[in-house]
Amino acid sequence: MDELLPMKLFPWVRLLYANPDFWNPKLNTLFQKYPELCPYLDIPVQHASPRILKLMERGYDIQKIKRKLLRLRQDVPTIALRTSVMVGFPSESDDDFNMLLDFIEDVRFERLGVFTYSKEEDTRAAQLPDDVPSDEKERRKDIVMQIQWSIAREFAESKINQTIDVIIEENAGEYFSGRSGWDAPEIDCFVRIHSEKALEIGKFYKVKIDSAEELDLVGKVR
Repeated sequence: MDELLPMKLFPWVRLLYANPDFWNPKLNTLFQKYPELCPYLDIPVQHASPRILKLMERGYDIQKIKRKLLRLRQDVPTIALRTSVMVGFPSESDDDFNMLLDFIEDVRFERLGVFTYSKEEDTRAAQLPDDVPSDEKERRKDIVMQIQWSIAREFAESKINQTIDVIIEENAGEYFSGRSGWDAPEIDCFVRIHSEKALEIGKFYKVKIDSAEELDLVGKVR
């Protein structure tokens, strides 16, 4: 990264699918050093129960990962963290699930995707009994999403009255649709921009955020 970013080849660079084990807190300084690096890190953790992580063959220390993420928040206050988690993995107990909920509440990921376990052939997990009922998997998914919606809504509301950089992606008719540095394409939220003049697709604009609709931001070109 220290070789790529100084070349200034791209107006934005976004880090996706970072391995939790290999994220070194020394990398936190990159966000402060290079404005091109979006204040965003996608770092899939999958779960927070050590027992479930071991069954998933993801043997990292979840408390160590938590400390890394909280340190990143301290070093880069503007960061938006994204993760992916799975519920209903074989033998996932209420205690395992509650560990996951506690982890989500503690780290407060601005962006989070949750999936229910389904058997995949030719994986080690496929040899385990799929013993969490489907309706229970969906119930647990809904609980995670309810918690996450509240966290993401709070994040969106915190951006009201701020002026942010937005890249325009689409003319949606009544408004233009764009993305902030906190939103990855196709998986995260949008910024809805009202403008009396045409905005150029692919161009960056300064947008004053006036409100939040659900989890999307709404604003006008400054």
